[in-house]
Amino acid sequence: MVSLAVDALVMVPIVGCQRSGTTLVAEILGSHPHSLLIEEGPPATRWYRAALGSASSAHVAAKFRLCCRLARKDYREPANRVGWSGSVRGGISHVVLKAPNLTYSSEAIGSVWPSAPIIYLQRDIRAVVASALSLSRVPIADNQLRLIRDSDDMTERLAEELEVLERLGTDVAPHLKMALVAKMKMSLADQFRQHGLQVLQVKYESLVAEPEIEIPRMLSHVGLQPADECFRHETVLVGSGPGDTVRERSIDTRSVQSWETKLTPRQADQIWDLVGDFMESMGYSK
Repeated sequence: MVSLAVDALVMVPIVGCQRSGTTLVAEILGSHPHSLLIEEGPPATRWYRAALGSASSAHVAAKFRLCCRLARKDYREPANRVGWSGSVRGGISHVVLKAPNLTYSSEAIGSVWPSAPIIYLQRDIRAVVASALSLSRVPIADNQLRLIRDSDDMTERLAEELEVLERLGTDVAPHLKMALVAKMKMSLADQFRQHGLQVLQVKYESLVAEPEIEIPRMLSHVGLQPADECFRHETVLVGSGPGDTVRERSIDTRSVQSWETKLTPRQADQIWDLVGDFMESMGYSK
């Protein structure tokens, strides 16, 4: 098996808001026999910042090899995808990058990876909020607001939502803060298109209800042939993913309406009052 150069690989960024289904989509596509899944985390962040920045090619390659070595632990049969040194096997053509924070990097991706097919997740914001709040030890909303405010471009593009957040005050309820963050992160798909990138928007609810339709649509978008492994990722991957995701769990609809028991009726109504217009534009109803 032959080691493949980084620039010969198709990068497939999975973007959108955390807790919107990015992990599931990444696992589905990462199970394809010709793809390699690289999960979000400090090593991946250092690699893609280097790749999308001004780092030398040798520096970028070294960080990429580290990500590939770490990816071995996610597969039942890692030798078919990555060597012990981090070299990508010759049968691998695509790198599936589960990196929702790249939602803010459309310009850089368009410049460095102009042929990267983007998968952009959508999900009922009430479900996103409920899932995010269940991870009490992870301050998702605060982390995302820091990233947004650190970017002059994002601060300008999302000025209206940031102004709403300011009006809510410093003691804004966590579920409302997260709802606004989710709206902001789900509203940037056109930024990728403006930088010449092809974007496929995938609705989480449709994916889990009709995988036989949505999975082929995703595979076609990223340039991969149909593969049975993508319908049973739990037989390809092992361990746990970000947010305590159990990789051995098959595709199901159990999480679609779980927000109804995790949020109070008042919280759900408040979220709808805050971002309901945007949710309706995505096809959701109260």
